[in-house]
Amino acid sequence: MVTTRLNDVAVSLGSQNTYTMNFLDEDNSWNLLCEKAFTQGNCSAELEEIGKRIAKSCKGLPLAIVVIGGLLAKSNMTREYWEFVAGKVNLLVSSKNDEDCSKILLLSYNHLPIHLKPCFLYMGFFLEDYAIKVADLTESWVVEGFLKPIRGKSLEEVANEYLKDLIERNLILIRERGDIGDIKRCGVHDLLRDLCRRETLKEHFFSVPKSQAVDFSPYEKNDKSKCILYRDKSDGFLLPSPVNGLVDDPKCYHHLLVKFDGFNKEFPIYTKLRRLSLLIYEIWPSVFLSPSLLNYKIWPFVFLSPISQLWNLHTLYIETFSLADEFNLPFEIWEMPQLRHVNVKAHGDGCLPLVTENDRKDFIVLENLHTLVTIHEFRCTEDVVKRIPNMKKLKIKYKYCEREKDWSYYFLHNIANLHKLESLWIDNCGSTFALPYSLKKLELYHCRIPWEDMTVIGSLPNLEILLLYDVEATEHSSLTHEWINPVEGGFRQLKFLLISGIHLKRWRAESIHFPKLEILQLRLMDELEEIPSGIGEIETLRKIELDRCSSSVVESAVEIYEEQQSFGNEDFQLIIESAK
Repeated sequence: MVTTRLNDVAVSLGSQNTYTMNFLDEDNSWNLLCEKAFTQGNCSAELEEIGKRIAKSCKGLPLAIVVIGGLLAKSNMTREYWEFVAGKVNLLVSSKNDEDCSKILLLSYNHLPIHLKPCFLYMGFFLEDYAIKVADLTESWVVEGFLKPIRGKSLEEVANEYLKDLIERNLILIRERGDIGDIKRCGVHDLLRDLCRRETLKEHFFSVPKSQAVDFSPYEKNDKSKCILYRDKSDGFLLPSPVNGLVDDPKCYHHLLVKFDGFNKEFPIYTKLRRLSLLIYEIWPSVFLSPSLLNYKIWPFVFLSPISQLWNLHTLYIETFSLADEFNLPFEIWEMPQLRHVNVKAHGDGCLPLVTENDRKDFIVLENLHTLVTIHEFRCTEDVVKRIPNMKKLKIKYKYCEREKDWSYYFLHNIANLHKLESLWIDNCGSTFALPYSLKKLELYHCRIPWEDMTVIGSLPNLEILLLYDVEATEHSSLTHEWINPVEGGFRQLKFLLISGIHLKRWRAESIHFPKLEILQLRLMDELEEIPSGIGEIETLRKIELDRCSSSVVESAVEIYEEQQSFGNEDFQLIIESAK
């Protein structure tokens, strides 16, 4: 038998499937701890409750349990000592006094390729047990400059390959998967996180404070904590505490949070700033920013100054708490070639149209721009398409869904010319639109799409996820209420289908129409007569979820479930939240 931390080594050693060791559960952790701590005799009732807490603190890692068990075995078995150990499990396991344990933990890090080491060390800056969003993590790696460019691949694709490599080395854990098996959140074991933090200090990975909070309030406050380092729990970062001291020169700060609540003040220049958080409330301040090295996040940003001076800006988040009727993005964002992500979030009824007019002959192609979320009243003109040729994620919203509206003004047919687009989200669209073949995920909210047009959507060769919310659910709708799938080979890559709140009565489909469907979700479908029996014959189907659907839909789902059980498919799930 051969054990290894590397998945590819295990695969290369034999033709049999590899056996993946999971973390121990609480019972097995306690049993292993008892085996190591009590070589003779059993645990006393007085120590059992504390011992189980100690075992749980090891988070299922046998190495940690063995080290702590050996330490307890050499103790005088007093309650006071066990309480001391319970409060310092990680510190004792990773202590330099235990050279064998430290060497074992360091092996994984020391054998990492040089390009993966900074990505792994970065995990030490997140809170303990924090489930990190994969999209946020890989984005951070990109803007921090950790990645080695590979010809033919975007930096985001390289980042995902790095993440996969670290997962296969069992250094990063998968915390959460999406409905189709994609990794949504990840993290590290506490001991590896402690290793990251120790190596970060030893290698001077970051040698300056990582965060500064500044409150531009119109009133004097005695609470000075808003102007010092803080723990930013909103995104999981563990930032230095105030007692660690400050660097006198504010230009050294990498992360900055600024609160604006009705006071205008000029913003200082932080030349090495990488992350800036601006929380804008009812009154927008007059802010002038020109840090030449700003290359991380602004969340949110106020555009009353030349944003184009931030020529290294990669990611732009905007969140407004103002109830202003309209908020326009500046034209200058078209002059920022390093920009990769624009994410807009507004509270209230604010309209956030993207400026698309161009009165200049020469313009910059934003080859790095991959994400636009959420853009109101988006106009997909030819000029826009030329500027964003590598767009991958687009989320757009319109104020109204009337057919009488002049939808030609928005040039939605040009969406099909975004040949790299993988994810599209549209809200309140009253017109048909064209779609690119590259699309993998499509979300439609309150849109008018005749069911006969679903054949066009089904022809998309790469579509894996389709979510339909209140499609054609508008008053005086003349759209049909029947969905028929007569074309074999449609939706040939679709894995996840959600239909919610739609006036659909009859659905006709066979297994050949959704050959790879894994999950079907139906919500608020009180008019639908039944789920097609052919759905139950799809070999890949593993789950049906119903929420507030008609009793006839529930009955048809139960029939499919019973049929799956008769086939011996015990893993098939039927989840019924509530029924009409």
